[in-house]
Amino acid sequence: VWRPLAAPSSASSLGGLGFLSQLFGSGGGDADRPSPRAGACAASLPDSNGIVVCCGAEAGAGGLVPRADAWALTLDSEGEGQWTCLLADDAPNAPAPRNAATLTPLGGRPGELLLHGGWHPFVRTYADSRVLRVEA
Repeated sequence: VWRPLAAPSSASSLGGLGFLSQLFGSGGGDADRPSPRAGACAASLPDSNGIVVCCGAEAGAGGLVPRADAWALTLDSEGEGQWTCLLADDAPNAPAPRNAATLTPLGGRPGELLLHGGWHPFVRTYADSRVLRVEA
């Protein structure tokens, strides 16, 4: 069942898409939330109130710039969101930067997500697979 995401009470005066802007950012990103991007992949975490958002591409001066980072968004019972960076772009174990990949929970392996494929826009298509383990 699809349902709208409830706006937090502190954002009630924002109106329209203000709540989404608050959660996802409206500028170039910063240390406490992912930058705005296209072609990111996301998956829910089983037995959790959150999702993981990974990779994607952001607008750059020369076109699309792929990302390799992974972020978790957790929501409390009132719909308040909190972003946590799980993996930075420059982490030694980060996948190659990409967008348009898939991210799927691995059944029977709590907290593990399979990242597959994607592409570095107009440069390379990936056929690799990586596992992201999210620990509580």
